[in-house]
Amino acid sequence: MASKTFNMKFFALLISSFAIIRMAIAGDPDILTDFIVPPNVTYVNGDFFTFTGMRALLGGFPTVFKVTKASLAEFPALNGQSVSYAILEFPAGTTNPPHTHRRASELLFLTQGTLQVGFVDTTNKLFNKTLQAGDVFVFPKGLVHFQYNDDVKFPAIAISAFGSANAGTVSLPNTLFTTGIDDNVLAKSFKIDVATIKALKAGDPDILTDFTVPPNVIDVNGDFFTFTGMRACPFGWLSHYLQGTLQVGFVDTTKKLFNKTLQAGDVFVFPKGLVHFQYNDDVKFPAIAISTFGSANAGTVSLPNTLFTTGIDDNVLAKSFKTDIATIKALKAGLAPQP
Repeated sequence: MASKTFNMKFFALLISSFAIIRMAIAGDPDILTDFIVPPNVTYVNGDFFTFTGMRALLGGFPTVFKVTKASLAEFPALNGQSVSYAILEFPAGTTNPPHTHRRASELLFLTQGTLQVGFVDTTNKLFNKTLQAGDVFVFPKGLVHFQYNDDVKFPAIAISAFGSANAGTVSLPNTLFTTGIDDNVLAKSFKIDVATIKALKAGDPDILTDFTVPPNVIDVNGDFFTFTGMRACPFGWLSHYLQGTLQVGFVDTTKKLFNKTLQAGDVFVFPKGLVHFQYNDDVKFPAIAISTFGSANAGTVSLPNTLFTTGIDDNVLAKSFKTDIATIKALKAGLAPQP
């Protein structure tokens, strides 16, 4: 009887979480039809709107952190519906490393165990909380956040809902250290030596879309995001403010690096919400650039500072970056404000 009562309570909470999702502000554009049917689907019935992939969760608990998604990629009926789901399974002592969802906020409902959660805002302030089973926590759209089961004996399970059919997950450890960003860029950014960067890279690596490619473009690299037409302009006074060369790049949500060496007068676009950088590797001459943003307050998140100067627990970072506590402390010390 007690088990039946628990199951009824669980499903009541699950249904309530669906209602909360629908009240959230959606991250996807509105559609002009009730739903979108893929071109290869000729017959639509209840099966089209049903996702059975969660049935596999009944087969036992994993030994490593695992995410089971019901997003656009797995469940095509979500296209245009501005909603998706994920089940997060945390064995004892495991973490979901710091990451962002560039297209949606996340509403996490903890159904079993306890969980350390937190996010960092664009002023580098950490907001964290220890959740108990039954608690709900919201991670604002686009901000760096994490979850960590610090219980050494018992697992934790959470259900996450997103205000987009494809939230766009950017895992920061993988994005920073497994995509080919130059060692010097990372060493200078994190104020640490190149040897430490190489050690972090040597650790085990763990869409709506990031950008739109015209139908006639086959190969996309750094050139696609670069406009060189300004080189021919007679800059006049502007030449005093645009000078030098600059290494630039960004990493998309598939962990692909797009980079380019810019000359004075070049224009480069960084797609919204993606991790990116600029680096003047000239040892003699400076470089100056002008950046324009499509917002009155673009919301800059500096990853070195966000990750290592805001108080995120050393264990969370060590597990996320697959390194030891000593390395994490060295990174924090290097980025700490100097007296």
